Amino acid sequence: MKKIIVAKAMYFAVSACFWLAGCGSDGSSKDPVKEESSEQPDAPEEEGQEPSGEEGRGGNSESGVKVNPNDEKDVIKSTLMETEDFSIDTIRDSYRGTYSYYLRTGNVVWSLQKVSAESADIESVCYDGQNGNCDDYGRLFSASVKPAHAVCPDGQNLASSKDWTILDAYRSKHREIDKLLNLAYGGYCLQLGDSLACSGIDTTANYMTSDGKVYSIKKGDLVAKMGAASENGFYNVRCVTYPTFVKSLKDLPACDPSLKNPPERIYVFDERENYRCYADEKSWFPDFTETCTEKNKTLVFDNTMMVCEDGLWQLADISYSPEECNSKNNGKILVFNGEKYACNGSRWREFTDLEDSLGICNSRKEGMFDTLYTGSKIRLYYCNGVKWDDASIETYKGACKDSSSKFMNDTIDFKNVLYVCRGNGWKEYSDIEKQFGVCIPQKLFMFENGSYDVDNYKTEYLCDTTGWKKFGPNDIFGECDSTEVGMVTIYRDKHYRCTQYGDWIHHGGINTSIPRDSMHLCSEQNNTRIISGNYEKVSICRQYSNDSTKYGVVTTEFPKCDKSNEGEEYIHDSGFWTIKAYCGGNGYWHNYYDDLKKCTTANYGELAESKEFGAVGCDDDGWRPVIDSEKKYGLCNDNNADEIKKDGKKQVICHMGAWSGYKDKSAYRVNGSKGEGK
Repeated sequence: MKKIIVAKAMYFAVSACFWLAGCGSDGSSKDPVKEESSEQPDAPEEEGQEPSGEEGRGGNSESGVKVNPNDEKDVIKSTLMETEDFSIDTIRDSYRGTYSYYLRTGNVVWSLQKVSAESADIESVCYDGQNGNCDDYGRLFSASVKPAHAVCPDGQNLASSKDWTILDAYRSKHREIDKLLNLAYGGYCLQLGDSLACSGIDTTANYMTSDGKVYSIKKGDLVAKMGAASENGFYNVRCVTYPTFVKSLKDLPACDPSLKNPPERIYVFDERENYRCYADEKSWFPDFTETCTEKNKTLVFDNTMMVCEDGLWQLADISYSPEECNSKNNGKILVFNGEKYACNGSRWREFTDLEDSLGICNSRKEGMFDTLYTGSKIRLYYCNGVKWDDASIETYKGACKDSSSKFMNDTIDFKNVLYVCRGNGWKEYSDIEKQFGVCIPQKLFMFENGSYDVDNYKTEYLCDTTGWKKFGPNDIFGECDSTEVGMVTIYRDKHYRCTQYGDWIHHGGINTSIPRDSMHLCSEQNNTRIISGNYEKVSICRQYSNDSTKYGVVTTEFPKCDKSNEGEEYIHDSGFWTIKAYCGGNGYWHNYYDDLKKCTTANYGELAESKEFGAVGCDDDGWRPVIDSEKKYGLCNDNNADEIKKDGKKQVICHMGAWSGYKDKSAYRVNGSKGEGK
């Protein structure tokens, strides 16, 4: 960032008027920043009295003394906790849906799982030769092979006596280790000739180390013993691996080539990169990578936090900070990972270049001025309690704070830039305002072309209560509330429906086919009846020949059906069953029903009552059940789509196969028409 030099306010006093002279000043306004004076200040105004004049709009910057950008009153002390060398980690096996637990003590990571599997390289036994003891306490391995790293799973090594000694030191500080470690008190066995002598099961834990010793502790004891392992002895084992990170190079474990699984790659925090163990050279060297696998894991050292994101170790962003940004910390500063952040009451944001020079603007500094210059350019800034504002309009011409401002809805050409007062500060014209002018109350509900024609298809913007906006259905029709849910309106040849979510949404253009109903479903009730009757492809419901409980659709072809043979009967004989139908006159063959007359084009829309199906209506595809609204207003189908009927004071419209409430244009929020005004 280019360095910005801050000038004292008194320097500005001698040049402010000259600088502002081109801003439309009449020369009678008071300077926004005063020169220092030896005269006594005016008597203070009475308590509760509103400040007057220019001083009431801004005040000064404490006689020209610059506000300290690093004021300790505004800084929150970080509570970032450094990563400890003791931790408990959980790793989920997504394939098996199980969890494995690991315990970190320094630069050693302990597996908390007992070893029960046999090793091809090292002899092992179960206590007393009972396989169940291997399952319950773990397998006992021979101490005749040193080091016995082969007993451990891939990626792990047998713990050394030093590892156990360090673990004991951590146990004294973290008593939860005993529960997590879950030592198996599996005793031990000695090979005596051809026989196996075992002792101590369920009372003593005996763990063989990689350097030929045995870590032994009795159940209930806090202190363990370390002794030499017997050559003919068999003991439990516990495996360890290595951490994925350390703070510094000195914290790296030994690069030991004798291990079955030497440590490979470890992230060194201080170096900001991974180091690799080259076993042949017994040394660690930079790997020149920052890769990681523990997603969202964080490390904190030296008040700096790194996080594993996108497979790389990287500086954590402010979202990982333990300090919350809330109303209590509004206007406070936090330094996190070397960057300054400001709290706006709900979230942390980065410092701006201006705040780097002037400090944060908050309620404690409200009303203060400050100046800065770059090269020959000098600018005055004013703290409004939230942010630094260019003081040129608010403090020089007058405030635009609320709807009572004398400048309300006025426009100003200031330094060749147009501004408007909307009651919440002087605002620069937006691009749309530069094109159409300012949206003010006198233009409310005016479209961009200067008319109030609600049906003008060319317009895209509307002058609304919030300014020019690309309008949507709710802006034109009004709010979609609980009283209008389900209502339909037609605007610019498109249908809109009021949803339960409070929005008018586009809802198709014409009616669709009525959904399948009880008269057109293949079921026991409709066995040997037409389901769909287009003459070229007639679908008939039939009972399965091999299963009397199941029904299926058989498709066949009937004779042509049109006006020429409307009402005529046709008997279809398949050789196994027959069906009698009549032509509806519009290409569809219909079923006979005992208590219903024929449904043809001559009586479309007629309503009737069927003992079998209840209230029905004559539609294109024959008689069908009707919904409640159709009982009241008649059938609603493709033939009368968009038909509107009056029902007292309200109207209904046939839309998408059902009658819905209709919202007329006269009830729109914006209902002007061309030539009539708003």
